[in-house]
Amino acid sequence: MRLRILALALCTSVLCFSGCRIVTVQEYQQLQDPESPLLKQAPEIFDTKLTTQIKDSALPIDELFDKLSAMQDFAEACKTYGYRQADDLQCNFPVKLEGSISEINSKSRRGTLTVTTADGTAVKVQIGPVIMGTALRDIQKDISYIDFNDQTVYGEYGERINAHSVEHANANKYEVGQNVEVYGAFSTWDFPNATSIRVAPVIVTIK
Repeated sequence: MRLRILALALCTSVLCFSGCRIVTVQEYQQLQDPESPLLKQAPEIFDTKLTTQIKDSALPIDELFDKLSAMQDFAEACKTYGYRQADDLQCNFPVKLEGSISEINSKSRRGTLTVTTADGTAVKVQIGPVIMGTALRDIQKDISYIDFNDQTVYGEYGERINAHSVEHANANKYEVGQNVEVYGAFSTWDFPNATSIRVAPVIVTIK
């Protein structure tokens, strides 16, 4: 009821200038709290800034695991090889993965490719349609939650970034035995291992 009254008041205030138009509750809320332009820019940000950041900083996954296994302090490991916006959040690691597809799970909505490297490390790459987690959103160094109107909008931005990841990944037709190169990111609270991570891709190339 309060929103209806406010909407009518808005209409009345502009009556003498441009005529009266009844607005819906949703339209009124958008007038009060307009959509962040970053939501519309999500595909462009994915294709340019995010992809470039990950490609420029990613280590081959076996090399990354070797370097992490030599470290004792996870906070220092995250600072050196990953990124997080605050110490109480998961760490997000950029990664490069080269190998052959050893398994395809396309029956689940959380679909994955299992990619096995030359060293025998098997890692799951998310192809959706549902991407678990927000690694691709949270690894971005120049965009954070303070750039959005509220946490809900920030969550929607993450969903759009994940949706674009699915779109890119499913532009390919996959078969077991194919060689692929993947750039992406994964999140973890502690030192990772191959069975505990799920890579969200920005690039999947069939070799």
